[in-house]
Amino acid sequence: MVYQVTQEEDRMLMEAKEIFKLLDRNIYNKIPDKIKDLVESYNGKYEFVYDKTKDLNNQKISQKTKDFIVYVYYSIASPEEREKIKENISKYEQKLKQQEKELNEKYSYEKLFENNNLKSQKIENNLSSETQEALIEIEKESFISKIINKIKSIFFKKG
Repeated sequence: MVYQVTQEEDRMLMEAKEIFKLLDRNIYNKIPDKIKDLVESYNGKYEFVYDKTKDLNNQKISQKTKDFIVYVYYSIASPEEREKIKENISKYEQKLKQQEKELNEKYSYEKLFENNNLKSQKIENNLSSETQEALIEIEKESFISKIINKIKSIFFKKG
């Protein structure tokens, strides 16, 4: 069975390949051979050059690559380092939940249409009572005339 690699996976593997080249040998040697072989033997289309003037956090790498690197590091980390990773992940998830909550509040259905309701209320309040009555009468006339015309069409069918 041949597995088709997506663009996102291609990018992740190529970025990981470049990052693996720069890892400290002690850390690199702890990575399971299966993972190292997969990453090193992969030749994809995506081109990534690691900027040595920046640390890993400031590289332009995909979220999928970051997740993969964290997973690999977590698999070889000491128990203390694993706890730190768990704490950081938990903080990050809380931050994302807070951002999502803020966005949901900002763009909630009620708030989106609240401004429209206020505008229509202002317009209605600005209309004089005479104008409002005229509008209502026009609506009633057109509605009544529709009913009358419908009744006429039933009784006075052309045949």
